[in-house]
Amino acid sequence: MTKQSIAYVESERLYTTLFSSISHEMRTPITALVGASESLLNDKVGGRPEVRRELAQEIQSASERLDNIVQNLLAMTRLESGLIQPRRDWTDMRDILHACQAKLGKELAGHNVSINVSPLLPLVKLDFALFEQVLVNLLRNAALHTQVDSSVSVSAFAEGKECLVTIADNGPGFPPDSLKNIFEKFYRVPGSKTGGIGLGLSIAQGFVLAHGGTMMVENLPERGAKFTIRLPLETAMPQNVEVPDE
Repeated sequence: MTKQSIAYVESERLYTTLFSSISHEMRTPITALVGASESLLNDKVGGRPEVRRELAQEIQSASERLDNIVQNLLAMTRLESGLIQPRRDWTDMRDILHACQAKLGKELAGHNVSINVSPLLPLVKLDFALFEQVLVNLLRNAALHTQVDSSVSVSAFAEGKECLVTIADNGPGFPPDSLKNIFEKFYRVPGSKTGGIGLGLSIAQGFVLAHGGTMMVENLPERGAKFTIRLPLETAMPQNVEVPDE
């Protein structure tokens, strides 16, 4: 088989996987949007304030799910086209982690989330928006694949010339045979819940690599899974130093 034939087969396989994943994952929120909006327009159903509130919440939830799918598709397009150019600036890791926790308030509401940032961790030079997306995807993954009341712990600390960020949970972990495929595009662990198209972890890894970092995943000995991100640490700008006039 020629290289052109191999490329064509691979392209067809990718298209089939993409179409199947998107159509499957979009069907649920679209059905919810149509059903809830029709009920709102029906005075007999949506006339009561409490019912209208429930329907509005259902519409909001379905809209957020669709938005997540679209955002991940756009992010993957940027990665594939090589347009990702991180706009790095000095950032306090606490700010990003708390922003992620606030953004995922609903998904993490039933989980016990702990955030521990070492006081010795200096500012890290990174793209706030891109790295926020990394952590959002990892935390959303943890929320999706663990039971209510499960624990999710996030830690950030310095180790040598690197910043380490870990996200661990006490859920079921990943099937051992799946670990090698976790970061592949459109890969979904067999038997996993619906709620994504298998791009979140691939995008997270791509954004980490764009920062010159690495990311790995492992199952914990007792129970659960752990993601470890390593980012290069740069010497932070001196504080309170006056810059002489030119």
